[in-house]
Parts: sequence; structure tokens; C-alpha cells
Amino acid sequence: MSRSLLALLLVAGLVPVAHAQPARDEAGIAAAFARIVALAHADNVAAALPLVVCPVAGEAGALVPVPCDPARLDHRARAEWQLALVHHLFPEETTALRPTYAVEQEGDMGFHLLLFQDLPAAPYALVSFIDVDGAHLFAEVQVEEELTGVPPPASVAAALERLLASATDPATTVEAFAPLVVARGDDAERAWRAPADPAREDERRFAAEALDAVRRLAGAGAYEPAGFEVDYEDEGPWHILFARFGGSEEPVAFAFLPVGGAFLLGDVDG
Repeated sequence: MSRSLLALLLVAGLVPVAHAQPARDEAGIAAAFARIVALAHADNVAAALPLVVCPVAGEAGALVPVPCDPARLDHRARAEWQLALVHHLFPEETTALRPTYAVEQEGDMGFHLLLFQDLPAAPYALVSFIDVDGAHLFAEVQVEEELTGVPPPASVAAALERLLASATDPATTVEAFAPLVVARGDDAERAWRAPADPAREDERRFAAEALDAVRRLAGAGAYEPAGFEVDYEDEGPWHILFARFGGSEEPVAFAFLPVGGAFLLGDVDG
């Protein structure tokens, strides 16, 4: 199961960003929330990126919450996903909403929390902000149940479309497909860090298996998205898009890693 960003930061050993419980600022948080909702409904990811918090590696491997970096594909995907959730859960006009506001301290981290209840799309939703360099940055929105009808991040969906377009072209060879797949093999310097090299036997083997799997799935018919999550593991942030092909009830998981400015396929499960 995926872990929330806040849980990840706490478990991984966050570099301190606050040394005391944050000062209450109900009006400021309400304004920050309204701004995020407006950007979500405008689908303005570029403007939202500096207002959303993303994790980066700091000293001794600890994670630091910072404004999302437009140059990082995983940061853009995170902002896309959170905006999609916000768009799905909240109306564009937020003044009628009456959340419960609270501040909370967890170790050296301070959070501003908005708890919404009885939303049309969910029984409750918890929206969190973190203070970074004097600004209220949007961290994430959490719900208990799985949401349906939320589109996956556009950048991850585009990676799947590239895979399908390549795999369904009869002229596509393993050599042509390999750059869409992450290196998986015995070379620790390359594994999970570079596109697969078809000249290397172990990396070529996975590229060939992935090409066959994607071709088989695409042959079952059109697909529809069936969920999305991010798992932070040793290899990096896995962006997992679930899809159903040809009306099948069983979803297939496509796991992508951001490598060199692209989402590369690391696994197909289904």
C-alpha cells in the first residue's frame, strides 16, 4: 500500500522545518486552500507547483519538504495527482465549506489541518499544510476509502500511452522498445537508474518480456484507468497506474520510475 507523504517524511527522518507548534492562522490556511482549489479547477499545474510540498533528499538521506520543483517529473506528477483529488472532492467555491481547523506537532514538523465531513464524494477528507520558509504549502489530501473517477496524473498517463503506442506497432523491435523500460539487471550502477540497454543480455530480457506483456494486454481491447498510487521505495518513487483492458474486472498495475526526465516502465503486474 502507498504511504502518505506526511507518514513518509516522519518515518524516514525528516530534517526539521519547524521547532514549535505552528501558530494558528485559520484565515491564512483558508486562503491557501481556496487558492489550491481554484488552481485545481483551472488545471493550472504550473502555477500550483510552487504552492505544493514535495520531498527531496537532504543531509544523511533524510527527507526535506520543499516547494515542488517544476524541473522534476516526479514532483510534477505529485502536483497533478493532488490537484486531481482536490478537483474531485471540492467544489470551486469554498466559502460554503466549514471544515474543522487544527494545528498539530509531530516531532519537529508542524501541520495545519482541515477536516471536511460529509462531502458529496467522500464521508470525510483531511487536507494538510506544512509551513516552509514562512509559507503555507499544501501537502496532501487524504481520504479513507478508495475514490473512483479520479484521472491519473497526466504525465504518468502519457507514459502508458507511449508504451501502448510503441507495443502495438508491429514494426517495434526490442531495440526500439528498450528505451521506454528501466534497466533491470546485475549492474548495480545501472539498475533502476538508466533506460534498458538491449545490448546487455539481462536488460534486454526484461525489455522483451515487457514488450510481450504490453502487446498481450493491448490486444485485449481499449483500457480505462482504475486507480493510481505512489510508493516510495529504495529504487525511488514508484508511480503505479492501474488499468483495465477490454472490460476486464482485474486491473493491471504498470509501475513507472522517473529516470532522466521520463517515466520508464519498471514492472507490469497482471
